[in-house]
Amino acid sequence: MSSQAQKTPLGERIDARNSANVANATSATSATSARAVARILNEHDVSGSQGHASFEMAESAKRAFKLFSETVLEETFDEVLSVEDIVNVRSLGVARFVAIFMFVVDMFWVVSELLTDTMIDLTMAPTVVALVLQIVGSVVMFAYTFKYKSASGVVSRVAFLLFDAVIIFGVVGLTVARNTQLAQIGVATSLSGFSLSSFFLLLVTVMPRPRKTDSFLVGMLLLVSWILPFAAPGVESYNFQHMALFDVCVVAVYVYFWISQRNAAAREIEITSMAERMAQASFVDALTQALNRQALDRYIEHLRTRQDVRQVGVLMFDLDEFKHYNDFCSHTKGDEALRDVSAAVAEAIEGSQLFLFRYGGEEFIVLIDNPTPYSLMRFGLRVKNAVWDANYERADESEYSRLTISVGCAVESIEDVRTQGYDFVANADAQLYIGKRNKRNCVVIGDEVYR
Repeated sequence: MSSQAQKTPLGERIDARNSANVANATSATSATSARAVARILNEHDVSGSQGHASFEMAESAKRAFKLFSETVLEETFDEVLSVEDIVNVRSLGVARFVAIFMFVVDMFWVVSELLTDTMIDLTMAPTVVALVLQIVGSVVMFAYTFKYKSASGVVSRVAFLLFDAVIIFGVVGLTVARNTQLAQIGVATSLSGFSLSSFFLLLVTVMPRPRKTDSFLVGMLLLVSWILPFAAPGVESYNFQHMALFDVCVVAVYVYFWISQRNAAAREIEITSMAERMAQASFVDALTQALNRQALDRYIEHLRTRQDVRQVGVLMFDLDEFKHYNDFCSHTKGDEALRDVSAAVAEAIEGSQLFLFRYGGEEFIVLIDNPTPYSLMRFGLRVKNAVWDANYERADESEYSRLTISVGCAVESIEDVRTQGYDFVANADAQLYIGKRNKRNCVVIGDEVYR
């Protein structure tokens, strides 16, 4: 809006591009798959701003949107985790059930042996060591999964590697004990070459380590578990070929779970990111990264329902002589000016629990609950001075050598806000035009001009 532009009704000055693109985004969501919508968001400017290849928000804009989502939309977007974190969290839940399963099976063997003397030989040291190792390891891992909800970090990596080692070397101990028993009764090589306890190795595969280095260490543990029986008693009853084939199958299953878990985590990240970016595209103006007109609608509804709000301060501003700047410097420079001014104001109000909305074109609005006229005027000066101090140069023929804004302020009762639709901003808009007629770069409230 420029000082020479004819004043139009407030209800007609709507950023139609935002409204149209919100509808487009909604229809795209219902008509395409999640992956297709994600591709659209990556390749196109969903909010309708021209000259932008993607919808990437600055960190300050992300923080503002996060606050808006929590306080107004009452929606919380989870932090997007890394692939490693997601795989770790899933493995943490699986480890709990693995610990329970291994504890139950080992205790079943022990109790059955004590009652029937038919399961395993508890007089052999390798058997006792293996069972104690697995039972204690199961209890410790079970407790760990409840104490540590997050599976990230060095402690978690060490815990999972130790648990894998407990499972693997427990199997080695039971295998050595079995080979020793077979050798004592004169069986040179068993038919299968491995016992039921060997299937415990498959438990390692359902808890893949997301880091390649950790998975490599697990592979080395499996290799060691195949080699150790060579140096143990009962080696003549150890079927190396069968165990080698079984270990290869275990590694293959581990690799399968490793790949599938990482792919599933990547899809989860894509879907989570897409949901948040769709919300951002619906409520954030892609050009200026201020909240858009739809967000303003939601915020007004939010204020109308709050019982603690008695009055609302309306702060409306726009760039001075923007049409002249656009015509003289090009529309591309005009877009840059809008971005720069929006960024300067957003930085000025960050931390105040307030939101900057793009009302339409070069007009912006900030709504403040329960202000006094004086506090609203002071806040208006703060916003105006933020743009002035940013010292964005303007190259056209203007009264000022830098970008400036004029600010109109008005305090409205909550009853007017609830009953007048958008008409309650008319007073602030009228104050803004008073500023335009008084050399601009000022704040106007109650027909008084402040600089």
